Amino acid sequence: RVAVDGCPTLAKLEALAEKLQSLDSAAESEVARQLDAKVRVAREWLDRVESDADDRPTLKDASAMLAEAEAISVVVPGVVDLRRLVSKGREWTEQARKMQVRTTRGAVSRPKLAELREL
Repeated sequence: RVAVDGCPTLAKLEALAEKLQSLDSAAESEVARQLDAKVRVAREWLDRVESDADDRPTLKDASAMLAEAEAISVVVPGVVDLRRLVSKGREWTEQARKMQVRTTRGAVSRPKLAELREL
């Protein structure tokens, strides 16, 4: 019988999959196959992130990578850092938008000095 509480780490899943490989029952081998598939998906994601790390991905691409990681339901190394960086990037983008010149019906409206100080 296999029980995994919450969202397991990649290392825990790999260890569990390795243990299940030695068991002979059909149900356990099916669970082992499913665990192997989950480990493979997590490893592929990790490899993609490591290869893209040097390419300076856009905020949109980083957000997509984060969504993929959250969808596989495995705690993969680097997800916490990626989540923090995506959040920081979104905050920076929002602040930049607030500082941009705004127009309403052709009239230019610049941010007030007090608004800029708040940023």
